[in-house]
Amino acid sequence: MCVRILITNNTLGLRAGSELYVFDIALELKKRGHKVVAYSSTLGLVSDMLRNIGVPTIDELSQLTDTPDVIHAHHHMDAAAAGLHFPTVPVVQACHGWAPWQERPLALANVRQFVATSELTREYFVTSGVPSNRISIICNFVDPTRFKYFEPRPTPLRRALIIGNSWQRGSVVYQRIEEACRSQNISLDAFGLGMGSSVSSTEELYSQYGLVFGLGRCAIEGMAMGCAVVLADPNGLAGWVDDEQFDRYKLGNFGFGLLNQRDVTVDMLLSEIARINRPDVERVTQRVRSELDVRTAVNRWISLYESAIEEGPATTSAVIASASRYVIDLKKHFGKFEHLAHETENKISTISQAKDDLILQKKLLEHEKIILIDKFDRLFRNSSIRAKIRRIKRRYIYNLLLMVRSIKLPVASGYRKGLEAMIERQQLKMLND
Repeated sequence: MCVRILITNNTLGLRAGSELYVFDIALELKKRGHKVVAYSSTLGLVSDMLRNIGVPTIDELSQLTDTPDVIHAHHHMDAAAAGLHFPTVPVVQACHGWAPWQERPLALANVRQFVATSELTREYFVTSGVPSNRISIICNFVDPTRFKYFEPRPTPLRRALIIGNSWQRGSVVYQRIEEACRSQNISLDAFGLGMGSSVSSTEELYSQYGLVFGLGRCAIEGMAMGCAVVLADPNGLAGWVDDEQFDRYKLGNFGFGLLNQRDVTVDMLLSEIARINRPDVERVTQRVRSELDVRTAVNRWISLYESAIEEGPATTSAVIASASRYVIDLKKHFGKFEHLAHETENKISTISQAKDDLILQKKLLEHEKIILIDKFDRLFRNSSIRAKIRRIKRRYIYNLLLMVRSIKLPVASGYRKGLEAMIERQQLKMLND
C-alpha cells in the first residue's frame, strides 16, 4: 500500500542529526514506493539534498494541496503547524532529545503514536503525561549499503577521528584526547561544524580510521564500518563500545545521556584505548549492521503509520480543544523565554553602560597621558637649559681660575692661593648641582 507521508522538522538547513535522519527515512520510504513530502519553516542544504533524490520540500503548508495520510513529526512547533493545518490527519511524533525545547511532546488530539529514540527520551515522554502504551522506541540506524564494512584495521591503532558538530578544539575533552593519542603515537583528525569543518561523504571518511570518538549517529556509522568507537563529546565520556555493553549503549541511542564521566582525564582515555580488541570490535560491527539497519527501522515506522491511520481521525472538537490547551501551554512556556529575554536585555544594558564608562575612562586616561607628556617635555627642556647653564658656568669658572693663575703681579702668594681655593670650591659646587 502506498502511503502519503508528510515529514516535519524545525530546519532542513545544515547537515545535522535530525535533518539527516529525515533524509535517510525519506530515501528509504521513497525506495519502497511511498509518497514523501518534507516540510520545514527553514530550508537549506538538506532540503536541496532531498529534492535531488526526488523528495519535494516545502516551507509553506498551503503549498501541499493533497492531504497526507499521516504526519511523521519532529519538533513540536513545525509539527503543530502541520497537525493543525491538517486536523483530520493522524500524527506520529518522534523525540530525539529531552533537553531542547523543540523536542517537547505535542499535546494535540490527532497525535496517535510517540517514538522515542532512547530509554531517556521515553522517560521524557512518560514524565510529560504521554500514555506509556502509545510510546515505542526506535533507535538511530545506519544504511549498511552505504556504510560498508571495511577489513579489520591494523593493531595497534594508528589513526583516530573526532567527529560531531558539538566538538570544539578548545574543549577540555578534546585536549585530553589529543594528549592520549599523542602518547600512543596515534595520529588524530577532527571534523564537525563546531570546528569549522564538515564532511559531505562520511562513509568515505570512516574507512581511513581505526578509532572514532563521537556520539549518536556518528558512533553508529563508525561502528558499522569496523571502527572501534569510544563514546565521548565535549561534555564527557562513556567509554569504548564493546559487545558486553552494547545493549545498554543501544538503549541509550549511543548518545548524550550515557556520558557518566564528566571530569575526563588522559588516564581514563588510555584505559579505554587499552581495552580495545579486534574480535570485540568485529562483533559490535556485525550487531550494528544487523540490529540497526535503516530498513528494519523503517519497517517499524511504517507499522506505526498504519496503526495511526487505522485508529482514524480525531474529532474536530477534540482537535480544537487540544489546540486551545496547546496555545495556553505555549504561552506559559514562552513566558519563561520572555523573562529570560528581559534579563538578557538588562544584562546587555548593564554591559553597554559599563562599556560607555570604560570608553570615558579611556578618554580621561588619554587626556592625562597628553598632560604628562607635555609636562615631561617641558621638564626635559628645562633640564637641558639648566645643563647648558651649568656647562657655561663651569667653563667660566675654569677660565677665571686660569686667568688668576696667569697673573704676574706681585700679589702675595697666600692671597692668590686663597682666591684659587675659592674658585675651586665654586667649581666643585657647580659639579654637584
